[in-house]
Amino acid sequence: MIKDDRLYSIASLIDKNSHTLLDIGVDHGYLIKIAFDNNKIKKAIAADINEKPLNSAKANLINYNVTYVLSNGFEKINDEFDVVVISGLGANTIKDILKLAPKDNITYILQANNKVERLRKYLSSNNFKILDEVLVYENDRYYVILKVVRGNQTLSEEEIYLGPVLMNKKSSKAYYQHQLDHYNDLINNKNAKETAFKEEILLLKSILNK
Repeated sequence: MIKDDRLYSIASLIDKNSHTLLDIGVDHGYLIKIAFDNNKIKKAIAADINEKPLNSAKANLINYNVTYVLSNGFEKINDEFDVVVISGLGANTIKDILKLAPKDNITYILQANNKVERLRKYLSSNNFKILDEVLVYENDRYYVILKVVRGNQTLSEEEIYLGPVLMNKKSSKAYYQHQLDHYNDLINNKNAKETAFKEEILLLKSILNK
């Protein structure tokens, strides 16, 4: 039994009628296993820039219909796919990977380990549309998972920081409070200047007071 709420949440965003999952940055292959075991996909492509995680995935995915590709993002992916997951990486790395993303009708599930607002800003400026945003709290931190397709969506500064979907979910309040507490901790205990986070603090206070 795989115990990882983040991976299960990512898998939950894969549509039931999906055929082939491309998992970029495959790690141990657990996400692919969850997707197969929950009848979300019929085939998977495991891609990674390093051999070690690919070999680890192979060991964990015996008897699953998986193709393994040593690739930097989309560069050497020649097979067709209709859903791609890019998770567990920094926002800037995900942005770089998406520069080679195909223009086809594909669902993207993205989870950045930091600076998710930078990822949203990139998506807004590069013909991507956010369909859903899901929060996962695990190991004392929050993860934001985005479900994205190609499409026009111009986000405001408020939406870029707070999330166009998250800001309309009542369940997000705890996340925003966590973010505000983090900034206050930096200011009160680590001598950071309040002006460095002024805009973020104002946005957080505004959404929490609604």
